[in-house]
Amino acid sequence: MYIRLVWRSLRPGHWEEFKSYFQDRYVPGTSDTKGLQRRQLLRSTENPDEGISLSFWDTLEDLLSYERSPVRQELAHGLEEFYPALAYPMGDYWVKHFEAISSSAHMEVQEVSGKYIRMVWGKLRPGSWEEYERHYHERVAGSTTAKGLQERQLLRSTEDPDEGISVGIWDTVDDLLNYERSEFRQNLVKEVEHLYRGDHWVKHFEISSTD
Repeated sequence: MYIRLVWRSLRPGHWEEFKSYFQDRYVPGTSDTKGLQRRQLLRSTENPDEGISLSFWDTLEDLLSYERSPVRQELAHGLEEFYPALAYPMGDYWVKHFEAISSSAHMEVQEVSGKYIRMVWGKLRPGSWEEYERHYHERVAGSTTAKGLQERQLLRSTEDPDEGISVGIWDTVDDLLNYERSEFRQNLVKEVEHLYRGDHWVKHFEISSTD
């Protein structure tokens, strides 16, 4: 499975309009797109104008065909009113592609709306992905006892083999934060911090819409 991830920072106060556009225009407008499995809209818990849209695809070819399509161009044009002036050159918007390397469970679509996501993005030292993935499977993916944890996912960039995202899906934001403050999580960070090359962030989102 492949994921098209779009991060964006909107003009202040325009989230609800943007969400309506996503639900009323984007979802129906792409419903017959070849290879598209489902879509999700995530809203930051720290910044109400920041969000991520995810689309899940059967193949990378299907994803890239959609990106080149007139449908995608038309939908993107309709979104321009929600972005700040000069959003693209100022870095308020980016699109990345990932392959799903690992998932601890399959969640039905109706079960995830309203849950919370802890997303860790980073770039590793060149050639260290295999060591990172091994650590993930041995130490992270197997840790299923944390209260409120529903699913873990590991995504690897299709453009940069040393770039990836790890995702945790949680019942509540309190569960997420309790895990983040736990000794276990602190130990995990120490075990892999030597693999990162400095490009790294952690963000929290609520799943605002899914289909």
